[in-house]
Order: sequence, then structure tokens, then C-alpha cells
Amino acid sequence: MMKKYPEGSRPSDLKAPPNRTTDEIISSMKSINDQTLFKVIIDVSSMK
Repeated sequence: MMKKYPEGSRPSDLKAPPNRTTDEIISSMKSINDQTLFKVIIDVSSMK
């Protein structure tokens, strides 16, 4: 049985997945956008 990855460098050994799915990337982008939007709302409401 041949190993594709040398010992210690298999994807399962890494903390982050080697290739993220598009859904994961989109959801992380959305959460960043939500945080920015939330911050803007707070800034605007504190100006009143």
C-alpha cells in the first residue's frame, strides 16, 4: 500500500483542511461581512 503523503504531513494531521469547500469560504466571508455590518450599525447608532 503506497502512501500519498509522507508521515506527518497527511491532511488529517493538519489543523486546517487542505482544500476548503466553496460553501465554507462563502460562509466565512458572510460572517466577516456580518461583523463589519454590525460594527457600522453600532458606530452609526452611537453618533445619534
